[in-house]
Amino acid sequence: MPETECCRGARHRLGADEYGAAHPHGAAQHLDDVVDLVLDGPRPHEASTPLTTREHQVAELVAQGETNKEISRALVVALRTAEAHVEHIRGKLGVSSRSQIAAWVVEHRGTAAPPGRT
Repeated sequence: MPETECCRGARHRLGADEYGAAHPHGAAQHLDDVVDLVLDGPRPHEASTPLTTREHQVAELVAQGETNKEISRALVVALRTAEAHVEHIRGKLGVSSRSQIAAWVVEHRGTAAPPGRT
């Protein structure tokens, strides 16, 4: 796969060694997580949550009993994007149901605030 202009720029700015160390991690990231990182900035190291800010929003809506269709409307995203967020949340939390996501939200309210919230 040819190196993109973006990759060439990153390699130039970081240097070959740092780029080489960071690239495999970045390449393994899901696009939604990368977009969240760009829009929201990095999560603080003290955050006790594996979820991005957007995933926190989706998890809260799941906990309120919203369907994927309702989540997509609330967040103004495609239905497939809402579905993907729910699946990523399940994977990150190691749960298999929406009710388990809701239980996690209730259990972690106040202790796992998303970045930028207090």
